[in-house]
Amino acid sequence: MKPCLYGHRSTLTILPRVLAEFRRRYPAVELALEICLSEAVEAKLLANELDLGLVSHDARDPRLLARAFMSDELVVIVPGGHKWAKKRRIDPREIAKETFIVAAQGAGTRAVVEERLLALGIVVPNVMEFGNLEGAKHAVEAGLGVSVQARSVVQREVAAGSLHAVRLTGMDTQIQFFYARRKNTHLTHAARELVGLLEAAGGASRSA
Repeated sequence: MKPCLYGHRSTLTILPRVLAEFRRRYPAVELALEICLSEAVEAKLLANELDLGLVSHDARDPRLLARAFMSDELVVIVPGGHKWAKKRRIDPREIAKETFIVAAQGAGTRAVVEERLLALGIVVPNVMEFGNLEGAKHAVEAGLGVSVQARSVVQREVAAGSLHAVRLTGMDTQIQFFYARRKNTHLTHAARELVGLLEAAGGASRSA
């Protein structure tokens, strides 16, 4: 089985128990993991470098097949002391008045957020790009701007008080995570088992 790559840290909330159970069932199967952008995951799938990939958007290449296994909520994150820190909800149009912190081009969540803002006619003039999710979170903590991320990837910072999560009104805030593979290929028994474990864990996460 080729490595399974995942493109978003939201899946880290369920992956440890999924991998522990997979290893228990298939101790002889080598399974490597790597964090990278969703765009890179798709490229590796198409290059036949892996059997399965986890991404934060539906397949954007007709040669790939994707199925949702987990959902999350998009929230605005702000640092302590920000004027929105004590608010429960804001209108997404308010984001255009702030410096908007984003991960690198090719990040799945960034693409989803930008598409949904554009659908509402919202253009953010002041954008600051960082290489990855961790960089974006640190930038917000430092007071450089605000960002929109999946709730699960900021749970630790919100609990610690270094970030505050604010809900968005008037915008679709559900984000789904998908496992993707090449079309017209047959997964091994072990790969199918991994898919089943992901679906079971993702369903439990949604109902939690």
